[in-house]
Amino acid sequence: MLTNESVIKSGKPWLIGVLVAMLVLALISIAVVITTLATRIEPHIYIALGDSISSGYGLDGYDEAPEGKHPTVFFEMLENAGYADEYHNMAQSGFTTTDLLTQLEEMSEEQLLLFREARVITLNIGGNNLLLPFLSYLSYTHEVSGFEDILAELGGLIGRLFGGASGNDSNTLDVFSILMGNLSPELQSMLENGVDAFSYEFAEIILLLNDNAPNATVIVNTIFNPIPQELLGIYLPISSVAETLIDSMNAVITENSEVLGYFVSDIHASLSNRAELFEFNINPFVGPLSFDPVHPNEKGHYLIAELNYATFRETVD
Repeated sequence: MLTNESVIKSGKPWLIGVLVAMLVLALISIAVVITTLATRIEPHIYIALGDSISSGYGLDGYDEAPEGKHPTVFFEMLENAGYADEYHNMAQSGFTTTDLLTQLEEMSEEQLLLFREARVITLNIGGNNLLLPFLSYLSYTHEVSGFEDILAELGGLIGRLFGGASGNDSNTLDVFSILMGNLSPELQSMLENGVDAFSYEFAEIILLLNDNAPNATVIVNTIFNPIPQELLGIYLPISSVAETLIDSMNAVITENSEVLGYFVSDIHASLSNRAELFEFNINPFVGPLSFDPVHPNEKGHYLIAELNYATFRETVD
């Protein structure tokens, strides 16, 4: 083995320069590898997945302006703390777990690359597994013709209900019966099918995220009850019926988090008590005597963002 002393004695001091150059190159290579691994392990992309809660439905100009949506507020918190510098909101109003599963299974190569480099993913899904069958049943046609149309129709029905139902309006009377907790076997079956689909498809969604976004911290929001306990000061028994179904879905979320490797933000606990409905959780809706008691306003979105950020900080700490 050649030492520096033997190299000098041998009359070949140029070998020292070669050895030093080789050492420098080796150190540079190691630094490049470490930097590359760090980049792969700690990417800075945030992706929001889910339904109308994450898309910002009900907020003023939600289609055009991202401001006010809880994913946007959450991203700003991440960005200010240096955890993320890129944000993609892929949530779609009206999405059920079936729709989200299809979206993830049919992603383009460009979208898959985003997921491979994602550092944080939030997921808010499952409410429409109950809400869409419920709204569809209450509609005049009993068919889902579109998320916004059904919400508008329901808002109109509730408006007429609280504004005074016509004795000949059988549909309005049917709404009243259901709001009092009297579910037909058909509606009960529709809701239970929605819960069953959630139980199976939610796990499939998480497994897809684990495969396609191996470096991401996945934060799942629990499902809050879209039907408040009281509406305009009137207690709604249907809210208790919905709560039972939602509890079973939230149990799926909370009980599988450790096994499937995701974290949970319990927004249900924070949004379940909506006594101050007009101040906190209600959005004006288009049409006379019509409103949307389902979707949070900006205060509600900010609260969800705060809960998600607190959950993320727990994973970092």
